[in-house]
Formats: sequence, C-alpha cells, structure tokens
Amino acid sequence: MSDAPTCVFCNPNPGDIIEETGHSLALCTADAIKPGHIIIAAREHVTAFEDLNGEQAADLYALAARTAARARAVFGAQKYYTVSIADMVPHFHLHLLPRMPGDAPIG
Repeated sequence: MSDAPTCVFCNPNPGDIIEETGHSLALCTADAIKPGHIIIAAREHVTAFEDLNGEQAADLYALAARTAARARAVFGAQKYYTVSIADMVPHFHLHLLPRMPGDAPIG
C-alpha cells in the first residue's frame, strides 16, 4: 500500500473489507450512499484511472463485476451502476451503486 497515512483506501478499516485481491479491495463502509453501495479501490495509491497499469485495471474491474453480481442477488438490485470521480478522495476507486426496483432510471 501507499505512504499516504490519511488515505482511507491506503489504510482502510479492516472491518469494511469484504474481499481483496493482490491489486484491489472491495469495501462496504458506514458512509454508504444507500444499502448495497460498495466501493472497489485500487491497492496502489494512484489518483486516476489512466494511472493504473493493465494488470491493475483488469483485476479491479474483475473484482467489481464479481462483487456486483453477488451484491445484486443479496440486495435484490435490478443492476449495478459504476461511477468513479475521485475528487474528494484522490485515490482511484469505483462506486458500485444498485438500481433497485422502483428507482427512477438514470441517463
């Protein structure tokens, strides 16, 4: 992990980690936007998607797809949206956000 001692993804709460790989973490945090909101973060402290190498990007998106499929069944979501902004926490991560039955379509 990184030298960034204050980064929430470099130093995650161990209780928030739901799965981890060599390059990525899946986290379910107390400040989730809604039930089923999951974060997939790169282990290495990189600030943008384009800073990931191919192996890191493949691992991160594979973990995101696996986690969303499992979470979809657990939470009863119709599907999962993915979004990444990383302005508030400058460590590349994806938000997996469930679209629940009855939610308005986006886009």
